[in-house]
Amino acid sequence: MQVQLCRDPSKFVLDKNVEMKIAFPTNDGVTIASHFRRSCEFKIFDIEGRRILKTELRPTGFLYSSSSNAYQRSSREHHEIQKEIIDVIDDCDRVVVTKIRKRHLSMLVAHNTMVDTTMERDINKAIQYYLEDKSNPKTAFTSH
Repeated sequence: MQVQLCRDPSKFVLDKNVEMKIAFPTNDGVTIASHFRRSCEFKIFDIEGRRILKTELRPTGFLYSSSSNAYQRSSREHHEIQKEIIDVIDDCDRVVVTKIRKRHLSMLVAHNTMVDTTMERDINKAIQYYLEDKSNPKTAFTSH
């Protein structure tokens, strides 16, 4: 499968009248995790138009210790963890990350999930920029 990167930030903006779920990988519920697959949870936003209907945190198979800044891998194999991640965000239309490895990007695209990257680390700011159609070099979204 060939995955192409779209450099047009406007591609992130969809029809604002649709309902969708957007997932952000996180370790603390506040910032976007730097490692997509190693995030310990996803913050999910249910949105309709320009309104947030609901937010929730969904756990993944990783544990993260902020005190030691270390990841603790469970005894499960990598492919099991990838399947669990897909199961956790299966109903999501988009995933927003700061960076993502090509194989994880391909995995998401194969499951019909749009992937967007942003330089903004704060989840609440990133979702607000999306809802308000604001863009600047730091917050511009790039669709994959």
